[in-house]
Amino acid sequence: MSPMTSQPQSQPEPQQSPYAPRSEHPDSPATATAAPAAPTRSALALVSFIAGLTVVLLGVLVTLLYPLIFISQPMSTGVVVVVQTGSGILTALVALVAVVTGTIALLKRGGASKTLAAAGTALGGAAIVQLLAGLVQSGLFQLVV
Repeated sequence: MSPMTSQPQSQPEPQQSPYAPRSEHPDSPATATAAPAAPTRSALALVSFIAGLTVVLLGVLVTLLYPLIFISQPMSTGVVVVVQTGSGILTALVALVAVVTGTIALLKRGGASKTLAAAGTALGGAAIVQLLAGLVQSGLFQLVV
């Protein structure tokens, strides 16, 4: 018998990188470490962000609607007043939703991501400021005319 066939040859164990994750327990494999948890999203933050985007899209839609109104109804201020009033009320309501839900989401304690809530609050707040500026402008026109 040859001495080579009598004993099984053992393979050397692969060397582990010094940067590989290490386990607390020697029996568990090093690859069983938990991945870091992704930041969670708050439903209120998402509602705030969607409401903020809706306010912006509503403003763009109304802006693009004015030329169509003037082409189809030349010199008709009645339609313009209805569109402005309706869009102003709708914008105010959606902006309030964005600000209120975003503020609640920002004030909540926890690990939820605050980025969407901050964006929704900012978009809603900007819309409210624009509405207030429009009301002041309308009041100034009443004083002048």
